[in-house]
Amino acid sequence: MGNRVTEPLIEPICQERSPASRGVRTSAELRIDRPDVKVIFTSGNSEEAVFEKGLPDENAAFLQKPFRLDDLARKVRDVLDS
Repeated sequence: MGNRVTEPLIEPICQERSPASRGVRTSAELRIDRPDVKVIFTSGNSEEAVFEKGLPDENAAFLQKPFRLDDLARKVRDVLDS
C-alpha cells in the first residue's frame, strides 16, 4: 500500500481523424501528469494523411484500421517494449 504505480497497465489507444482531433488533445492532456505515457493512434486513413508532419512525438505509434486482433496485440507489445 502507498506504492505508486509507475507503469500503466494499458496504454491509451486514440481514434484519430486529423492532427487537430480529440485524440491528439487527449494524449497531450494525459501527458501533463505522465509525460512518458505512450499512445497508439488509430484511423481508417493512412498515417501520412492523419499526421502530415509525422506523429506528435516519440511516444506515439499508429495502427491503421481495419486491423486484426493479433495486429493490435503486436503493436501494443512493440509500444510497451520501446
